[in-house]
Amino acid sequence: MTTGATWIRFVHSQEQIKEILDYCAEEKKAERDKVLDLLRPEVLHFALRMERKLRTHDDERGKDGWHEAGAFWLLERLQQEVAELETGIEDFSKTSFSGECYDVGNFAMMIASKDLPCPSMDENIKNVIEELRAGR
Repeated sequence: MTTGATWIRFVHSQEQIKEILDYCAEEKKAERDKVLDLLRPEVLHFALRMERKLRTHDDERGKDGWHEAGAFWLLERLQQEVAELETGIEDFSKTSFSGECYDVGNFAMMIASKDLPCPSMDENIKNVIEELRAGR
């Protein structure tokens, strides 16, 4: 399941996550390992934590509710989350602030998704893998 987070900025639905996982499952283990080796562990960890945080709100807000939200509303929410993160950093001795980091990351991703086309997953996954392998 971790391979799905690799392309998190391109994922727009649960069906696309399944396509990603199916694509990776079809590849040989050595090939999957090469793809995972392209990711920094911190990036993979952060992406998975972002996904976990998003899923905590699925029941009340829906899985893709942000697609209906405007970019400026999302930006306002991002700024609120940054303020919460700043408070968490200031009160470091009293609380953990990593959860706020995931909120900030999620709102930034939601804004970025407004600028991304909804690509054909098969072709897009191959392109992303090739770009990562090429160091771009």
